Amino acid sequence: MAVELIITSVRKGLDGGSGYQPVLRTKDLKPPVAERLQLRSGYSHPFPHGDRRNPVVHVHRIERVAGETLHVIARLCDAGSDHTGRSNFLAHFVAMDEAEARRKPAGPAEVMRRMAFKTSWDEPAREAAPPTVVGGDRQPGPCRAWKDAGLDPGIAGDLAEAAMSGREVTLVSRDSDDSDTVLSLFADALALVAPAKRWQVTFNTCRIEPFDGTWQAIRHDLPQAGGLRSGPGVIDLTINPRGGNGPYAAYARGDATSLPWQQSA
Repeated sequence: MAVELIITSVRKGLDGGSGYQPVLRTKDLKPPVAERLQLRSGYSHPFPHGDRRNPVVHVHRIERVAGETLHVIARLCDAGSDHTGRSNFLAHFVAMDEAEARRKPAGPAEVMRRMAFKTSWDEPAREAAPPTVVGGDRQPGPCRAWKDAGLDPGIAGDLAEAAMSGREVTLVSRDSDDSDTVLSLFADALALVAPAKRWQVTFNTCRIEPFDGTWQAIRHDLPQAGGLRSGPGVIDLTINPRGGNGPYAAYARGDATSLPWQQSA
């Protein structure tokens, strides 16, 4: 089963108050789940609200709430000014239990690419039926999104190899790498990960809030990038790096016909 919650600043939200409130909520959403999602809705504007340089953020988290494991996918963005003239953001969450996630073997990045996330809110607050979550399987293949972005597809292989071995990776992204682009790069890399492990890969396409996950990206011009660029597991896309020479990188470039986990299956 999937549930949904949207948070933004309005005159009157679902709970009757003003300010940052739920404006769309799946009917019968469990209060502990709603509280956890609302806790994750922070958005620190790197630039003045309404500035187009403020990034969109796509996130996949694994949350343990009230004894249940949930896979949470979300899109967070600057929403200009609220009704008081102060800064606003919009956070759109979809949470799935493990059974629902298993029915989407393509993994979280591909599901998010197909999700109709809200980018603004100008409707009355309301409760809704459970959302429709689209996303079937995705077969591994050469990583064309990386090549189309002018990057070495071998880096996608390095991300996949890191995910398979439990290592974390940080990408320093370029000006041209908006959240949709980074999400496509992650979807390419995630297709190289064994299907049983894809939903264990957590990620953030532009880290502006604290985040611990398998993959995270940070745009090079954001203040938050300063402390991340010199850490372990960092790949700086601004210098047009080349990926490694391992089997995952070779497959991502189209120089191999199978992945290590396929050979051992």
